[in-house]
Amino acid sequence: MYKENDKIMVLTTGEVLTVAADFTEHLERGIVVKENIGKYLKACEVRPAGHTRERADAGRGIVEPEPFPPPPDVSDLL
Repeated sequence: MYKENDKIMVLTTGEVLTVAADFTEHLERGIVVKENIGKYLKACEVRPAGHTRERADAGRGIVEPEPFPPPPDVSDLL
């Protein structure tokens, strides 16, 4: 979810921190930040901040394109 050096805001305090590693999809340890706060954060405790938020917002409007239709059968034309 988050990449190294992404900025996140802690919801309870509004403090902006820098992501060192995000283990939320692999382990239940959560998000490790570069600042010494003495605990791991869970994804539900933070939201993207700064450029991280801009990237997350931009990604919301992107949808995967539909696959190309199969090529026409040209054997009938020959």
